[in-house]
Amino acid sequence: MSDYPLNPNFQEEIPETIYWEQIPTSVEDSPKYQQKLEELLVDKGWDKLEAYRVSYAFHEILNNAIVHGNLNLKKQPGEREASWWPKILAAENLPENANKFITVSISLTANQVIISIQDQGINSPEFWKEKTAGMRTGIDTGWSSGRGIQISETYLSGIKYEKNNTGIKATLTKNRSNTQPPAN
Repeated sequence: MSDYPLNPNFQEEIPETIYWEQIPTSVEDSPKYQQKLEELLVDKGWDKLEAYRVSYAFHEILNNAIVHGNLNLKKQPGEREASWWPKILAAENLPENANKFITVSISLTANQVIISIQDQGINSPEFWKEKTAGMRTGIDTGWSSGRGIQISETYLSGIKYEKNNTGIKATLTKNRSNTQPPAN
């Protein structure tokens, strides 16, 4: 139960909002944003392991927005990493992808983070089929993808996807495991 309104000293924390408005369509750039997010969480008092897990989940969904959204690539059954990464790098350099970017907004308190990741993959209708298929791994399927979404769902409190007129927006939510305010 909340101390509000019984405790006159109770003040609800106003979220800090951070915008990364033009993240390049490049998987090589995404680790630096993962690191920035982890640092923001730790600075807010989040445990290092929990901050890492949230930032890892963010990294996975950011890469999905880049590869499957903006670049409109789909990994084929049995496709190996040796052929997949050159395909991604080649797509990043195509003229039609030169001006695409990812927009991220982060609403952060000591107890919760909400992250929105918006791609420009307006022509990526395969997402909904992929999302409902779940993880596709194993010899029987020939697939070796889908783990990023599954891991992210484990590390976060929730993920919501919505298709809009720009592409797909993923909203990641994590409620801090220890909801005690950080010690000052």
